[in-house]
Amino acid sequence: MKAIVVLSPKTSKRLIAFAVKNHSLVKSALKKGWVILNSGSTNAFILNALTGEKVSNPELYCAGKISNETLDLTPASVRISPVYLKDGKISKKSFEEILPVLSPDDVFIKGFNALDSFGNAGVWLGGDGGGTIGKALGHLIQRGCKVILAGGLEKLVYDVQDSVEFCNSRIDHFDGMRARMLLLSGFEIITEIEAFNLLFDINSVFLGSGGLGDSTGSVVIGLDGSPGSVKKAVNFLDKLKKE
Repeated sequence: MKAIVVLSPKTSKRLIAFAVKNHSLVKSALKKGWVILNSGSTNAFILNALTGEKVSNPELYCAGKISNETLDLTPASVRISPVYLKDGKISKKSFEEILPVLSPDDVFIKGFNALDSFGNAGVWLGGDGGGTIGKALGHLIQRGCKVILAGGLEKLVYDVQDSVEFCNSRIDHFDGMRARMLLLSGFEIITEIEAFNLLFDINSVFLGSGGLGDSTGSVVIGLDGSPGSVKKAVNFLDKLKKE
């Protein structure tokens, strides 16, 4: 059975959040281990899926963001601090305390700002020292911590390498903060495509994107699988859209 569905950015984030929750490594780390939820709007929805804690304004769970047609930054005075889960419970330890004890049994979840069909992701670096990912990347790789990059296909670009090379050249004007871009490659990526496979065991194809009003930035996805699986996916999406 085949179907074509349309997901707004909000619906995509919620779908991806449920997929992350059902990821085998995440479920294992929630039982025994660390799950690090870096700043980001998709991670605000993932936090809700993992803990039931609702972030009323996901924008406040962001550090850097694109808003007001600029590369913007959520003021520290209203920003919600990233959440770190130890054995499924929120920990009060600082990120600096957690980094040295991470292991291959732990999971670090982060969003991205650019994605290409080669499996590369790009992340804006606007904070001192490259922000959280700039400070953490060496630790994460050296300690073998599982890194999951979660985000929507609305951020698809032609080639992340081209984006990185341009962003890291001399720039004479920025709309907003002076952000550069970091290339991330070799990590697991979860978009709507992977989410449908994880949750419903069906194949999907990215067909197009766009939209107006509340549907601005929407993606159009083709689903292909058994009748029962596709119907289950469509009903699940209808439920997400209504909530």
